[in-house]
Amino acid sequence: PRSAPPECDGDEANTASSGSLQEAYQRWRSRYSLATGAEAWADGLCSLQDAQLERFLDALLLLDLDHADGAVVALLRLHDLPNEYAMPLRFGDLLIAWSPQRDAGFLSLSHRATCNAQSVTALHRWCSLHAATAQFTLIRDAASSSQSVNAELEFNTVYRKLFQVSRIAPGRHKGGLPSSPPRSIQAMGGGRGSYHALL
Repeated sequence: PRSAPPECDGDEANTASSGSLQEAYQRWRSRYSLATGAEAWADGLCSLQDAQLERFLDALLLLDLDHADGAVVALLRLHDLPNEYAMPLRFGDLLIAWSPQRDAGFLSLSHRATCNAQSVTALHRWCSLHAATAQFTLIRDAASSSQSVNAELEFNTVYRKLFQVSRIAPGRHKGGLPSSPPRSIQAMGGGRGSYHALL
């Protein structure tokens, strides 16, 4: 089984700035080889996960800004972190039933129908039937993009559940946790405690 990502020291590399996730991974992977040591590979995975975290938070921020008053179903693709150079990259899809006003009573009937359990389940079934989604899928019903611990869309929780990684351990890199979380996490209400890492 694959382990969860190690804690990173904040040295981020934007590996997914253009092209598909697979292409971005291949560009990142080209810096390594079968002869790469385990520690160097683990350090490299930090930059890869940092880029994925930024992309994830940016997508949630756009979702929050563009659909603050409505309801939509969004699909966000993530990738796992191969333990070794020779292991292939695996993809997973997060299906988000996004409805920030669901508890306030301000949603129209059409918006309520968009994110109800039957609609989301039917969409998920159709996507699976037509191979539109990845091997791993996770459905989350969310009204907030908060990155606080145990929030519905908190990155580490999503990553663990999506790729079935369960082990959490303290960080082992240079200075432990970064002194402050990334800007995207700060903008979404997550504090230093929400940027715990997986190992």
